[in-house]
Amino acid sequence: AAKPFYEGKTITIVVGFGPGGGYDAYARLVARHLGKYIPGNPSVIVQNRPGAGSMTAANFIYNKAKPDGLTIGTFIRDMGISGLRDAPGVEFDWDKFGWIGSANSEVYVIEIRTETGVKTVEDLVNRAEPTIMSVTAKTTGTYLFMRALQETLGAKFKFVVGYPDSAAQALAMERKEVEGMGGSYSSLVTMRPHWLEQEPPFVVIPVQSGEVRNPALPDVPTIVELVTGEDAKTLARLVGAANEVGRPYVAPPGIPADRLKILRDAFAQAMVDPDLLAEAKKGKRPIRLLTGEQTQEMAGNLLQASPETIARFQMLSE
Repeated sequence: AAKPFYEGKTITIVVGFGPGGGYDAYARLVARHLGKYIPGNPSVIVQNRPGAGSMTAANFIYNKAKPDGLTIGTFIRDMGISGLRDAPGVEFDWDKFGWIGSANSEVYVIEIRTETGVKTVEDLVNRAEPTIMSVTAKTTGTYLFMRALQETLGAKFKFVVGYPDSAAQALAMERKEVEGMGGSYSSLVTMRPHWLEQEPPFVVIPVQSGEVRNPALPDVPTIVELVTGEDAKTLARLVGAANEVGRPYVAPPGIPADRLKILRDAFAQAMVDPDLLAEAKKGKRPIRLLTGEQTQEMAGNLLQASPETIARFQMLSE
C-alpha cells in the first residue's frame, strides 16, 4: 500500500503576526492537535511572518508558498475588507485561497457605560447629545461598524480617535473620558469580564454585528435585524462579514482537492478535540468551528456586494 502523502513530512502554519498575540496563540493551539487527525501524522510547526497588519503573510501564502498542502496560513480576518477598500499592498484574490476553516467566529459589539441610561440603539438615536466613543483608527472594523450604525440607523456618535489600543480605550471608559467603545465580544469577556459581572454591570451591549445573533448574546439584536431596505442590509452585512470569519486558516490557491479535503477534515476534528478544548478554555480562547465550506462561502459572499454598496462602504472610513 502506498504511504500517506503526509507521512514523515512537516506542515508549516504561517502566522501574520509576531509571537504572543491572539492569532499566534490560536495557531500554536491548532499546531499541537492538527497532525494527529491527518493520515501519516505529520509534524506541525508555526512560523511567524509579521508585517503590514498581516498582509505580508497573506501575500506570501497566495503568491510564494507551494500549493502542496505543506504550508497554510492565518491572518487578520479583515483582510478581505482590505481588498474591497483598495488598500495598498493587496496582492491576492480573497476568494481564491483554499479555505480550511476558522477556529472562532467573532462579532463586534458596542459597549456603553450603564450610567448613561443607554440600553438600545433607539436610545443612541434619540439622545439629546451624541454618545462619545473611543476609536483607535478610522480604518478599524469596529469604527466601520459604528459608522454603519450612523449611516443606516441614525445613531449619534462623537468619535475620539487616536487611542493606541483597546487597553487604553478601556482605561478611558473607566476614567469617564468617553461613554463607549467598540470591540469584539470575545475580547470583552476575556479581557474585561468584570464589566459584565459586577452589579450593576459597568456596560450594556445594545447591538452586535452580523446577521445571526451570537449564542452568548441571544437578547442583543444584530445590525442586520434592525436596518430596513436591501441596500442598508447589504451594507450592514458587509461590515460584519469579515468579523464572522474570525480566525481563518487557508492554503495557497491551486492546492490539490484531495489534500484540501484532508486539511479541512483534520481541522474540523481538531476543533472538537477534548484536549484542544481544555487548553482553549484554560487560555480563555473561545472556540467556535467554521468549516472550510462555511468560510469559503463567507469569503465569496463578501465579494457579491454591488459597486454602489462597496463605494458606500469605502466612504465609511473617510
